[in-house]
Amino acid sequence: MSSLLNSNNIAELFSTRLIKHEMDSCNPRLSFRKRQSSVVSFLVLLDLALILIAYISALGLVGKTGLSGFRIWVLMIITVPFIASTAIVGGYKRRVTIESARFISENVLGWMTAVTVSIVTIFFVFEKVYMTSRMPVVATLAVAPAFSIVLRYFRIRFIRRHSRKKSVVIIGDGVARDRITNWMRIKKANFDAYFAASKTALIDAASEENSRNMTGATIEEAVVRLGEELEAVIIADKPENLSPRLLNRLVVINFNTLPVYTLEAFYAREWQVVPLSTLSSQWALNEGFALSQSENYTRLKRMYDVTISGAALLLLSPLLGLIALAVKLDSRGPAIFRQTRVGLNERKFTLYKFRSMTVGSEKGPAYTAEKDSRITRIGGFLRKSRLDELPQLFNVLRGDMSLIGPRAEWDKLVDDYERIIPYYHFRHLVKPGITGWAQINYQYGASLEDTQVKLRYDLFYVRYYSFTLDLSIMFDTVYVMLFGKGR
Repeated sequence: MSSLLNSNNIAELFSTRLIKHEMDSCNPRLSFRKRQSSVVSFLVLLDLALILIAYISALGLVGKTGLSGFRIWVLMIITVPFIASTAIVGGYKRRVTIESARFISENVLGWMTAVTVSIVTIFFVFEKVYMTSRMPVVATLAVAPAFSIVLRYFRIRFIRRHSRKKSVVIIGDGVARDRITNWMRIKKANFDAYFAASKTALIDAASEENSRNMTGATIEEAVVRLGEELEAVIIADKPENLSPRLLNRLVVINFNTLPVYTLEAFYAREWQVVPLSTLSSQWALNEGFALSQSENYTRLKRMYDVTISGAALLLLSPLLGLIALAVKLDSRGPAIFRQTRVGLNERKFTLYKFRSMTVGSEKGPAYTAEKDSRITRIGGFLRKSRLDELPQLFNVLRGDMSLIGPRAEWDKLVDDYERIIPYYHFRHLVKPGITGWAQINYQYGASLEDTQVKLRYDLFYVRYYSFTLDLSIMFDTVYVMLFGKGR
């Protein structure tokens, strides 16, 4: 028995070493690091070239021919903060989603810092010693960041159009497997998915698009056979349902080969949502909620809300008056619609909007349908442009709401949601907002299923509450208002 055990152990050790050797020979993480290094070098060189071209071109515009006006120290003071700020906000990461407003907002913040540092250093420190023309400096600082982000955008579009479809290995059984496949279907995820059973860790199924037969393969074998095509391993099941031996194997893969994500981490990285299946009573006790609980940040956000809403109400007062008059002339009833909504810590308050539906519409269906007959003529325009939300600036000024946060829902609907949807109350851990992560990422909620989808976005906002996330939401909201994406 002992000799048999020893021989089994030796065979297993030999098999493990063989697979490790194969994994090392075509290690996706090693090749990824090489690709990442080359991408970083390319992007840094691209930014350097853009700054140099912009600076020389600006010198030409002010009549500085040749190198007569060229100042190497000016170029260095522009370049160093620009490259450093871009690196800090992740502008040189290969996997960044450049089309996202969050990426743009983070880079705008970084570049604003770089521009400030450059201008202060050049015009207030060195200019008295080394005289230089201001126009080329300002032009370079204005043009180079804009061209940088445009070129990055087209580079990512080109790569996505010509790159191979990525694959993921998903560990989970039954309900866990159904949940992630359903969400991938909702999001139209462009992945080939291979499924491994939680107990055996052997691949036993694949998404319909797959042409490779991986049935019976271990996760390590899948890593070797799929190579660079494999993007990640995802634990769809609860980690406690996996054996300690399997978890140890996944740790080795995560540190030596390619990323292994929990379900919440993968959803946050790929779709910026929180999967409802991972929620529990302890969810809000996890690390990562420090900023949303910070009194200093809360005061800062309140100051930001009061300043912006007060200034907007003052500047937009003529427009508010015209809209109110248009609503009154278009249909019978008051210009302002009032409704009881639920806010921070489930406190109720009266919300104000421009009336976009006929009087008494709240007695009808709770959800607004596409081409709803209750919507007035002017109301349809106000909804699409989001101008019907402007009176909520009074709610922000009063402190009932913030400019950005989860949608403030009707108290009657909230009572139903909290009875039907577990942990729905977590969205009330922050103030509701005029606009928010769910509002810009998902259609108008017209069913219980839509509400559950939007809750995933709301909880992501609660979980990853930050200034840069708020700023990205503001960018996207402007896009929605300009192109009439509301409802």
